[in-house]
Amino acid sequence: MGAARLRAGTAARLRVAAPYCELAAAARPVTGDTAPSRPAPR
Repeated sequence: MGAARLRAGTAARLRVAAPYCELAAAARPVTGDTAPSRPAPR
């Protein structure tokens, strides 16, 4: 039961974190497209 609860908690954190990851990926070309080390993904 402990492992199942741990997997459920991990899945819940991933579901919560996914929109923030998408927002960060969407904002990164705007904030970082002047950085020479990282080309903006197109």
